[in-house]
Order: sequence, then structure tokens, then C-alpha cells
Amino acid sequence: MKPADLFDLIFARERRPSGKDVWAQEQPGIAGPLEREEMVRLGWDEEKATRQETLPLQGKARKHVFAKLPDEERDKYIDIAAAWKPYSPST
Repeated sequence: MKPADLFDLIFARERRPSGKDVWAQEQPGIAGPLEREEMVRLGWDEEKATRQETLPLQGKARKHVFAKLPDEERDKYIDIAAAWKPYSPST
């Protein structure tokens, strides 16, 4: 059995997904265009924006779009995110 890598043990951190992120991953055909439209509304310019500017704006746009979903759909993805379990490597 291979021992666990010390750096992995010290620095590895699992990030719990949010409902909006689960929704965007499971519904890319719906979420993508809606996010993009919201990003443009928030002032995003695809030609000039850097990745460092785009990523926070994408998160903000995703949050706005997710908030506009019907309650039952939002609750479904929030429940999926809450049930997430982090991967536990065997040591």
C-alpha cells in the first residue's frame, strides 16, 4: 500500500459545491446561455475581459440566474449539493 502524500494531506481541501454550481453542471445547455446573457447585462465585454475579470462576473451572473429559477427547482439542486460527500482517499 502506498503511503499518503504529505503535501496532499496538508494542502488538499475539498470544496462543497453550491446548488447553483450543481445546476450549471447538470444543465449546461440552459445555464450557459442564461449566464452569458446576464454577464453581458452586468457589463462583461468578451473581447476585452481577462479571465481574472470574467470568473468573478460569471459567479455573480450564475447567482442571479439561479435565484430566478422556480423554488422547487432551486431546492432540488440545493438538496443535491447538501448531500455531497467529499472524496476520502485511502491511506
